[in-house]
Amino acid sequence: MIILFTTMLTACNRGTSGLEYKLINDDTAYEVSVGNVNTDVVNNIIIPAKYRGKPVTSIAYHGFYGHSGMTSITIPDSATNFGYEAFSGCSGLTSIILPKNLTYIPSGAFGGCTALTDIIIPDSVRGIGHHAFTTSG
Repeated sequence: MIILFTTMLTACNRGTSGLEYKLINDDTAYEVSVGNVNTDVVNNIIIPAKYRGKPVTSIAYHGFYGHSGMTSITIPDSATNFGYEAFSGCSGLTSIILPKNLTYIPSGAFGGCTALTDIIIPDSVRGIGHHAFTTSG
């Protein structure tokens, strides 16, 4: 049991191989997107809290848009911003726990996530954009 926990912790620190990172905020943080991850093969995406020593604070505009093979995604609490339609069209996504520091769920963020049946929204969220969950489970 301890070995499994250690392995999962290591995977969370590294993140899923192939994700794309872009420096933002005067090169102090990173924004992430699906990059070249084949979500028909890799269904469970893990976004690390840090990449190259800097925090991952944002999910890109259309960052995971249309990746229907993705069934789960682990988003670190360091993520405070989601781009417009960040997960729209991820029809295989079944559940998600939003990061505890997220304050706003943008328009279309989870639109078309037809399998989405469980979502945990933290108390920090103060606003939800237009059609954030349109045609979602």
